[in-house]
Amino acid sequence: MGAIIVKKQIQTSANNSTSIQAGGNVTITGISYNDVIKICYDLFKANFPKLVQKAVDEARRNVEEFTVVLERRLREKLNFEQLNKFSDPDIQYMLNHNIQASARKGKRIDNIMLADLLIERIRNSDDDFVSTTTSEAAEIIPKLTSDQISIVTISHYFHKMGLTSAKDINDIETMSTIINALFKGDLALSESMRLHLCYCGLCNMNTILSQNPLQLLQKRYPFLKSINTGELDKTIRATAPATSILLDVYNKNNLGQLTFTSVAAIIALINIQRAIPDLDIKKWLLQ
Repeated sequence: MGAIIVKKQIQTSANNSTSIQAGGNVTITGISYNDVIKICYDLFKANFPKLVQKAVDEARRNVEEFTVVLERRLREKLNFEQLNKFSDPDIQYMLNHNIQASARKGKRIDNIMLADLLIERIRNSDDDFVSTTTSEAAEIIPKLTSDQISIVTISHYFHKMGLTSAKDINDIETMSTIINALFKGDLALSESMRLHLCYCGLCNMNTILSQNPLQLLQKRYPFLKSINTGELDKTIRATAPATSILLDVYNKNNLGQLTFTSVAAIIALINIQRAIPDLDIKKWLLQ
């Protein structure tokens, strides 16, 4: 079922209060946080399929949980001027998709990631590449497990991220500790789950060639290049427990066989942004 487009004319007063004007062919001239939440419920009622009452009640509870998260993130990250982007049909389409995904999945979906992807889409509405990748990521998030999101994040960390100010392994360990805190338990994807990442368009797999995570660290940090990989592994095992855990996850899941796409990158970056709130998503996406 196609999404409806919500159109209102809202006047913003000096104290940022809003008043909605009735009328025919109108456009949005100002919007508040509460207006966005109302749009969420309008989209839910207009676009969600008819269900038996029990299912409707559960879906509405799920949407309520999403809107609580969305409003909190909007207030933290967007100003009133940026809220006007919700008049954009493409933004409303993405919002509608997130609402329906949340209504269907409930606690099995990561509402914070859905909200933050939408916010990043709004922040970068003038950049076609970032806009496209955030929209595509929102389509894929409902298809992934939390373990798959963690795996994508760990792979991105080894392949694309680093501290430009790092001077020794202790500095690397600081970053690894941040990444390590984003997942719990023993991450071990089955072959089917790895193939599912490929099916979702997040990566390509090459079982003949595989990248060594230690060599990836050496490539990113010049002060490691003079250490052979055997000695480097021993040093990390002895002095950097968080980095050791990430190396084990990388090797156990054969992540060196996977080459991830830009959509996977933005999923990883949105996940990492939980721990590093001022992370510049656009900058790191274009690395």
